[in-house]
Amino acid sequence: MADIATPGTKQFIGSLAKRRDESRKSTWHIAEETLYFPKEVALFRDIEKVSDEFLFSHFRPERPVFAPTDRLVTMGSCFADRIRRWLASQGKLADNIDVPSGLNNTFAVRQFIEWALTGNRSEDAYWYDKGDDGAYHWEAPEEHAFYKAAFAQAGGLVVTLGLSEVWRDRETGGVFWRGVPEVLFDVSRHEFVVSSVDDNAGNLRRIIRAVRDNIGDIPIVFTLSPVPLTATMRGISPIASDCVSKSILRVAVDMVMREEHSDVYYWPGFELVRWIGAHTDRATFGGDDTSRHPTNRVVKIIVDRFVQAFFGEELGAGGVEAILGGSDDSIADTREPQEDMDIRRDVNLAVEYLTKGENDTARRIISDVWLQHFDEAQAAQSDADVLTSLREMFRMLECHRMAGRADDELNRIA
Repeated sequence: MADIATPGTKQFIGSLAKRRDESRKSTWHIAEETLYFPKEVALFRDIEKVSDEFLFSHFRPERPVFAPTDRLVTMGSCFADRIRRWLASQGKLADNIDVPSGLNNTFAVRQFIEWALTGNRSEDAYWYDKGDDGAYHWEAPEEHAFYKAAFAQAGGLVVTLGLSEVWRDRETGGVFWRGVPEVLFDVSRHEFVVSSVDDNAGNLRRIIRAVRDNIGDIPIVFTLSPVPLTATMRGISPIASDCVSKSILRVAVDMVMREEHSDVYYWPGFELVRWIGAHTDRATFGGDDTSRHPTNRVVKIIVDRFVQAFFGEELGAGGVEAILGGSDDSIADTREPQEDMDIRRDVNLAVEYLTKGENDTARRIISDVWLQHFDEAQAAQSDADVLTSLREMFRMLECHRMAGRADDELNRIA
């Protein structure tokens, strides 16, 4: 190998040419850790199956990390709100802590946690949240000691990250929670910026360090909200801006996770909605009849797998009602555009699986259709249940020929 010891020399180049000639019929090197992206479109027809196999299985802890009696602190939007609903329904939410709603960027989350655990108010000038009458300066309803004690009693922390675009103070470098109140805005002082991967990774490390230094080795779970930004003030495409914003946060999380901090986890709800969802026939957005919130169907999958992985429990009917119910209009279960066409497609898909003998998959599809479109969690436990559900859906859709086929099959197996 001495002939390639000096890069840049003629001898080195000649050695590469020799190797090139010898490798004309060589295959590519494939590492032992190689895992392939699901290639067949058919794999994405069963969103639960493909998510379990290609996504969630790679992020589950070796064993559940939360005890049945643990009470968690959650902050952020979207997933944190849904998991908060389930925790509250099961008596597992540390509901004595008033967490501000405006903690959508890592700077805000870090500032709040550092204050709650250490009393550091050096950045409280930027603690502006959104109220019924507009922007207001957030003030803790309780003393710092109360918050620290409440955090110390928590069994874990779930943090959902939202945005990397932030408003920053040029003079101090301070970052606002949500934005700059109009009465305070100074064009010469305040700037709208895209925070960097290093900025956000640094905030995540400081969150971990603050928790470890002050309340010990409780599990910390980071998630990334799939909800797109409301607007960008960069003057570029809001869709492209959202892509950049989420990508920065996801890379920052990946950097921190590769450092292998003890008892720190990431839960990939974002990837289910944005990446797997992009390959499915069913929309994963439109849960509130807008483009902003995921459908109840995918939210149920994300929370259900989280509960199984971290608590070792089943979601249960009460849990489903908790995460999908409530009076919040932003998560109301509304009918999606072209809903009848979606149902027809899913019913036909279930029939295809039945004819192949894949009854479990057919049952899952039918149960999902009932849950999402008819607000009735009718679990199909047998072939007859599947066929009966199919028949009723065919009748609702006035697909009389297909309803007759379901009847014939029911008579055959009776």
